[in-house]
Amino acid sequence: MSHIFISYSTRNATYANKLADKLRNEGFDVWIDNTKLRSSEDWWRSIVLAIWDCAAFIVILSPESDKSKWVQREITLADQRNKPTFPMLLDGDINTPNWAIFVRTQFIDVRGGKLPEDSFYQKLEQHAARKKDHGNDITDQIRAVDMGDGSLLQAMENPPPPDETTSATPPMSMTQKQSSGLPPMLMIGVIAILIVVIGVLAFQLANSQPDASASIDENSLESDVMENDDLEESVSVELGLPGGDPILQNWQWEPQYADFADYVLVPMGCFVMGEDKAISETDAAPATDICFDEPFWIRAHEVRFEEWGNCVSFGACEEITSYIEAQENDELALPVNRVTWHQASAYCDWDSLSGRLPTEAEWEYAARGPDSFPYPWGGEFVDYAIVWAENYGEVLPAIDDELRHDGKSWVAAWDMIGNVAEWTASEYRDYPYDPDDGREFPGDDDPILVVRGGGYFYNAEELTATHRDTAHAYDAEDHIGFRCVSPYSG
Repeated sequence: MSHIFISYSTRNATYANKLADKLRNEGFDVWIDNTKLRSSEDWWRSIVLAIWDCAAFIVILSPESDKSKWVQREITLADQRNKPTFPMLLDGDINTPNWAIFVRTQFIDVRGGKLPEDSFYQKLEQHAARKKDHGNDITDQIRAVDMGDGSLLQAMENPPPPDETTSATPPMSMTQKQSSGLPPMLMIGVIAILIVVIGVLAFQLANSQPDASASIDENSLESDVMENDDLEESVSVELGLPGGDPILQNWQWEPQYADFADYVLVPMGCFVMGEDKAISETDAAPATDICFDEPFWIRAHEVRFEEWGNCVSFGACEEITSYIEAQENDELALPVNRVTWHQASAYCDWDSLSGRLPTEAEWEYAARGPDSFPYPWGGEFVDYAIVWAENYGEVLPAIDDELRHDGKSWVAAWDMIGNVAEWTASEYRDYPYDPDDGREFPGDDDPILVVRGGGYFYNAEELTATHRDTAHAYDAEDHIGFRCVSPYSG
C-alpha cells in the first residue's frame, strides 16, 4: 500500500483530522485511527499493519504525544521499518528525550494549528502515491496477517498499556470506572451499586458451596460458562441504556440511529453544563453538574422545509417562507427558519410520539457529551466544521453531511452550532441551571425562551455549545430554526 500513517495523541484529534482532510484533498490515501477502530478487537493489529505497509509516517509532536506510550511505540515501529518520517511540531518543545530520535530530521512547524505549506506535500509525493483527484480514508482496510512473517507477529505482541493521550486507546471495560473527575451524583450512584452487587455476590457464594462428594458435570459447567459469556455480551451492549452503566466519556458511545425517523440516541450520563464562573463573564455561568438517568432521542438534523411541507400537507403545521436564499434551487433542503416557538412545538408534537422541543440541558448534553467539550466535535474551534457566513457567504447551502463531516456531535447530531440557531423548551432564567425551578415548558403565552447553537451570521465567539440567546415565543426570526426530541422506549 502507499498510504500515509498519522500518529497523534487523542488530545490533538481536532488538528489530526484537519490534517488528514487536507492530505486527502491533496490526493493522498490516509490511515488515521477512529472511534470504530478503538472499539474493535483489531485495534493493535490494525496499527502495526498500517505502519508496516505505509509509504510515509507523520507524527504530531505535542506535550500530550510526548507522554503517550502509544505514540512512542508507533514511532519505534516506523523507525524499525525505516519509514520516511515527517515530525510536525504542533505545540511544546522539540528538545525532549522522546523527540531526540528526530535530531537529524527537520520538523515541520505547525504551531498554532496551521497546515503545512505546499512544499510539504511535494516532499510527501516523493514517497507516497498522489492521485489527481481526492485521496481515500483507508483506516478500515486491514489486510490479512502473514503468519509466516515472524517479525510482524512479534511486533503485534504486547501492546503498550493504555493511556489517555494515545492515538489508539483500547475500550474501557465495563468494570472500570474513572478514578477522578466524576460528578458527585454519579460517584455516589456508582458506590451504591457496587455495595449492592458485592452483597448479592457474597450471599450467593455463601449459599451455593458444592457438596464435597458431588461430582462435576462437565456439560453443565460448559453451559454455565456459555451463559456467563452471553450475559457479559448483553451487559456491554447496555452501556448508556437502562439497566447498564452510564457513559463516562464521549468515545465510549457508538452512535445509534432510529428506524422511525431522522433521530439519533442520546445515552444516559452526566456532564458539566455551562461555564466556570471564574473564567466566564457570560450568562452561561456558573457551571452545574447535570445527569440524565434515561436516554432520549434527538433529531440528527435541524428540521428541513421538505419535512415541514409534509406537516403542512397533513394539516398540523402552517405555511411559512424562508428568509434565507438557497444554493442551486435547494430550498426544500434548507433548515426551517422564520418559525415561532409555538409553530416549532406543534411540528415536534406531530413528528413523533410524545415529541417536543429539547430542554436547554438536553440540547447542551447532546452537543457536548460527558467530556463537556465547548464544541460538538471537541475542544478547539474549527471553522470548516460549521455552516456560517464566513465559509459560505450570503447564500446558505442545503443540509448535507458531506459539506461538514467533522461537524457532528458525539451522538451524530449535525449543525448543533452554526446553520440556524435552535429553539429550546426552556424559559430564559439565570444560572445556576435548575430543571425543577419552573423554567422548563413555561405556561405563559409569550415567554422569553432560550435559543441555542448560534446562527449563520453569528460571530465565532458566539458559536459554542454553551452560548445562550433569547427570543419571545411569537418571534419568527430569520436565523432561528429547531430540532425535536422524543422519549426512549427501549
